[in-house]
Amino acid sequence: MLEIVKEPKPWAANDPINRHLDVLAQRDAWTVQSDKARNALEAELKRRGFIEFDGTPKHYGLWLVGEHLEYQVPTDRQGHLAVFRGQRIKMFCTRAGHNRRWYFAGRVDQV
Repeated sequence: MLEIVKEPKPWAANDPINRHLDVLAQRDAWTVQSDKARNALEAELKRRGFIEFDGTPKHYGLWLVGEHLEYQVPTDRQGHLAVFRGQRIKMFCTRAGHNRRWYFAGRVDQV
């Protein structure tokens, strides 16, 4: 199981990721502005070298687009996050389907 970091690394106030997450967090409905913010967030995460994968919310604890957490990945982790064994990562939910979610993950020092 992934361990949620209780004291995550703070965001830089001027980080572009912050702007995109703020738009997603303040939405009441899915709008063109929400779609642009999500696409911009995905582009920024790809630019920083985050990996992209899909999974179920039960495994990662992220259900809504724009949610993000910091995790400590166990040294024996299998699957998509095996490349981050023993490291602290940030993980973002960027898309939601009926039973699947699409995620980005990267080392904390990539943020």
